Amino acid sequence: MIFPTSNKRKQGSAAIPYTQCYAKTDENGKPGINVEFHLRYVAEVCRILRRQLPKILAALSKPAIPSASTHDIGKVSPGFQLKYFRDALIKQISGLSDKPSGHFITDHAHISACALWAHVHENNPFECPTVAQIAAMHHGSVLTQPLPTDSGELLGGSAWSKERKKLIEKMEAEYGTLSFHVPSLVQRDFISGMVTISDWIGSDESFFPATGLPPDIDTRVFEK
Repeated sequence: MIFPTSNKRKQGSAAIPYTQCYAKTDENGKPGINVEFHLRYVAEVCRILRRQLPKILAALSKPAIPSASTHDIGKVSPGFQLKYFRDALIKQISGLSDKPSGHFITDHAHISACALWAHVHENNPFECPTVAQIAAMHHGSVLTQPLPTDSGELLGGSAWSKERKKLIEKMEAEYGTLSFHVPSLVQRDFISGMVTISDWIGSDESFFPATGLPPDIDTRVFEK
């Protein structure tokens, strides 16, 4: 799958640290856990699911864990944060108060794809890496229209791009390389399915409350 990219670039907006970017709302619509916590929950769910597979499928699905750890990187973006956490974002960046969420791209799955593409194949605009395809697919099909560059204005500019990259690098160091290639679309789709199921479980508030796990559980709930 090839995604031609748009090179439209402008200065973009100021960014907040990725640690202050929220992933979920609580039952009252207030900000819940941040993006990093959600990514960790989903990656660890994926790790547990992989242990249940037959050996051959477990081997084929090894890239699922690093893929799960970065699937929602796109939530570190002004479009997503304005759409769901507008008040919290504007408190930190007042200059965005006159911007509707639609001023930026809000589709976090495809923002994730842009960020992962830039991270893995920074100098190759013609070959979308597998991990970026998987991120784009976790909420549906892959778009075929041109995607913007990760540092482009539609994704918030270079400041937001840097925050996404910081989190990508942190997850990659902990969960494994993102520069993997799979030989078939069947294997890619299998990995994508594992990421999607892990995300469903990791987003189920009966397992993972929107406000996060209690501190005494959060540090020991997953055994590596």
